[in-house]
Amino acid sequence: QYPQFSAMSGGCQRQWRHALLAPLSAAGVRARCISLISASSGAPKQDGRAEHLVVAAARNVATQLEQLALHDSASDDVVVAVMCRLFSAAYFAPADDAASASCSVQGFCASAGLAPLEEAGEVTVHAPSDARAKECEVWRAKFWSAMGALIRRPLPDMAQKVIESGNFSGAESDSEDPARAALRTTAFHGCLADGSLLVMRMQEWWDYATGAGAGGVSEPGKKKRKKAGALRCTVDLGDELASLRRECMDLCASIMHRGDIEGGLKPRQRNALCSLPSCLAFSLLGVQADDERTAAKEALEDALEVLRKMAALGTKTHKPSKMKALTSEAMANLPRIAAELYVTGTGMVKEAARAAWRELGEFITDETLTSLSASIRDADGDEGKDGEGEDEEGSDSDGEADGPEAVAKAAAFAKATEALKAQREAEPEDEDEDITMDQDNLLEHLLGDEDAEDKAQASGALASFASTGLDTPGAFGQKLTKRQKRLRQRQEDVMRKLRELELVELFLVKCGDSRKISLELLKGMHELLLASARRAAKRRSAENAEGGAGKGKQGRPKSSRGDIALRQLEAALAQRVAKLLAKALRQASRLSALASIAQWDTAEGWAKQARECFEMCRNYKAPGVGQKPLEVSALLLYVFCAAHRASLCSKEQLTKDNLEQWSLATELLTQALEDWSTKKDLDRSSTAMMEVFVIRIPRVVLALPWVEQLRASAARKAYVHREQMAFITGRLLHGLPPDVMSTSAGPLAAGFAMQCAEALESTLQTAAASPALSNQQRTKLRRESLRGLRTAFKLKIQETDDKPWLSHKDGEKISSIIAKVRDSLQARHGEVYLLCLHLLRSPRLAQFGKGWQQRADKRAEKRPGKRPQQSESNASPAPKRRKERDQDSAASASDAEPAGPRDRTAAVSASNVEERPGPAMAETARREATSRVDAVVEVVPWPAAEEEELPPVHDAEAVPRLREPETETPEDGATPREKTVRDEARSWAQS
Repeated sequence: QYPQFSAMSGGCQRQWRHALLAPLSAAGVRARCISLISASSGAPKQDGRAEHLVVAAARNVATQLEQLALHDSASDDVVVAVMCRLFSAAYFAPADDAASASCSVQGFCASAGLAPLEEAGEVTVHAPSDARAKECEVWRAKFWSAMGALIRRPLPDMAQKVIESGNFSGAESDSEDPARAALRTTAFHGCLADGSLLVMRMQEWWDYATGAGAGGVSEPGKKKRKKAGALRCTVDLGDELASLRRECMDLCASIMHRGDIEGGLKPRQRNALCSLPSCLAFSLLGVQADDERTAAKEALEDALEVLRKMAALGTKTHKPSKMKALTSEAMANLPRIAAELYVTGTGMVKEAARAAWRELGEFITDETLTSLSASIRDADGDEGKDGEGEDEEGSDSDGEADGPEAVAKAAAFAKATEALKAQREAEPEDEDEDITMDQDNLLEHLLGDEDAEDKAQASGALASFASTGLDTPGAFGQKLTKRQKRLRQRQEDVMRKLRELELVELFLVKCGDSRKISLELLKGMHELLLASARRAAKRRSAENAEGGAGKGKQGRPKSSRGDIALRQLEAALAQRVAKLLAKALRQASRLSALASIAQWDTAEGWAKQARECFEMCRNYKAPGVGQKPLEVSALLLYVFCAAHRASLCSKEQLTKDNLEQWSLATELLTQALEDWSTKKDLDRSSTAMMEVFVIRIPRVVLALPWVEQLRASAARKAYVHREQMAFITGRLLHGLPPDVMSTSAGPLAAGFAMQCAEALESTLQTAAASPALSNQQRTKLRRESLRGLRTAFKLKIQETDDKPWLSHKDGEKISSIIAKVRDSLQARHGEVYLLCLHLLRSPRLAQFGKGWQQRADKRAEKRPGKRPQQSESNASPAPKRRKERDQDSAASASDAEPAGPRDRTAAVSASNVEERPGPAMAETARREATSRVDAVVEVVPWPAAEEEELPPVHDAEAVPRLREPETETPEDGATPREKTVRDEARSWAQS
């Protein structure tokens, strides 16, 4: 409609389409679908537009139809109508010589039992032409893109039906509201609301549009109309492939309509089983090369063999146990077929193969999984040969050794070259071989002759030369060297491994805790991860060694783009393996999974595997590649230790936390802690193991001999000592569960506090007394020691009067050392000084300070007992009543006469004394008030002349004067203000 839209960039077009189509409701999507199908089915306009504009208009319509099919509000009738339109425009043409032919979508929906799209009209296709050939390419690309996206998710109507029914059967909903719920399940991918597969409905449309009744079936309830002609498929499959497709459709229909059989396949498994061969048969339309079509034909035949066996099982009745065994036997080959198609396939075939592998995981044989794991690790040994010694510019040398065979070949080649040269020199020269042309003949020969019948002569030499150069393979680049070919092959191998790794992940997540082969897969992936890390570290060290002679940044040699791409792929593969192992091991470390995993081996077997994994962690040395391989290795070690414990305990004992059950873990962790303190370059592995175990079994890690190893590391190396103190502070004692903190952290906290105090005391020595510590090391050691003390004194440890977690003698020593460190600091700021102040002022450490017990005893002696309960008549007024009384007094005083500055100052002074009375002030005021209970505050009026010259209120220093009341003054004659002051004085004196 708007030709200018086609001139916009692709990004702007996508943004506009998304902005216009995304907010549409279900009714808006349906109306827009009807409009686009009607507009695109009309006769092509002969408006003289350029060919690229026609193709751009077709691309615009196809893109909108694809977005409508993938819309969240698209109903089943919209999806079916859109896909029928895309399919027809991509692969159908009039069956006869007619200019156009049409087929009714409503008629197809009525014959297939689907809800028709009202006012959808007919899908019309036109005769093929050169311009329509390019349009068909656009329609085909959008059709396969939409099919691949729809087959990997549940359609909106099916999702809404499952949510409203409440029978999720393994599905998950994000919300209780059906109108806003988002279904997350793999059971209904590519299914319509009636349970049928979308790909099978497209197969039915194929048969309907190309069948004999395509032109004779009209819309239900309307008069039968004459059609322009039946449709035909533009891709000829041949009789053999057509018969295979027909058989596939019949077998899938019989399996889908069979229903549930006890001991047979579940509904989601039937969907996956029928979806794979249907997509494989449907994808034959997009396969053009003979070798690819042959491979697809072989895979389809293998899948049909499985379908035949499953169809035969439904004709007989068997017991559930026997039916399950027969089903497993019949389905044994399908997972292997799905794995091959997922690795080599694309589009909808790849998605269908992935769904089949995921849903039929219980039928995967051990041989298939073993071969898959071996394929991932196959090129692992060969990948170490990167060919760094070869020419970076792309040398053509074969790299063969100069052996006897190579020398003989070179001699034979030189001899043949000399013979050919002598033969050419012996031939007589042909004088008529040279052709001389004038200027006109030269131009005619270069540009060509339009009247010539020969096509080559008519096009000219220049056109022939240009077309030959463009059409010749390899004309746009240099010939690939052997090294470049090897790099490209290795990139393809890494991409293949990534897909195979995804299949392994799907199996481990689905059936990881129910199959013993999962353990072998985990160990194989672990070996692959460590090998990849070692290879990356070796390459990094080689680059650093050759950095001086390089020309790149930081003195490193330049790398080609192929090398960079390959290293990025290898890094992505290593990260993918690490994520897979972490996810699978976290799932295996759950208490519910450990009970079944422990049955795969004996206690001795688990102990042997744990020790082997421990040795692998100790021997792992790959600097510069991160901590992830070590973390995964530590997690695998924990699974082995937990399985060893589960094999020795019953299910009831697994829920109890007993340190004796973790004997193997205690042994290995103690050895790791000793290695951390005494051996070199084992701090990373020890830290990784401790971090994994402290999260899951903190009591075991708390019971290790940390204090002894701290002493050993302090005598050996200051860095290791500080590293261990930082680990205890930040990882071990920080964030402990309350029950573990109160019952198990006491011994370690006391010993660790004393070690921190000793480390602090060592920093007080002079440089001559401790030459091993520099000023910077001394500051770091103080900071880590003070942090450790702060963490230790924050713990809420269960203790009694008889058994405190820290003795009074040790507490006094720690307090005195901290005070000495504080006093030794030259500057009264910084983290070390603030930590000292924080610790000395903390209540748990202040009780151990100098003279604290004497001050506490004096406070206990002076502390009065409970006050006697006062009577209601003498009780002081409640805060609320006191506030109301003050407001009434202020109102009465304002009505009587304006208060002067001396009155206001007196009121402020009285309120301050009442709110914040000190001990001595309160005692003096009580005695004075008791002796003069009837004392009142005399308000002395100031003369008017002097009042004008008074300073501001905040500068006045007025002092209230007390006088003895007159003995004969009647109480009724007192002013309201005098009554209020008298009552307040009496109440305050009594309190």
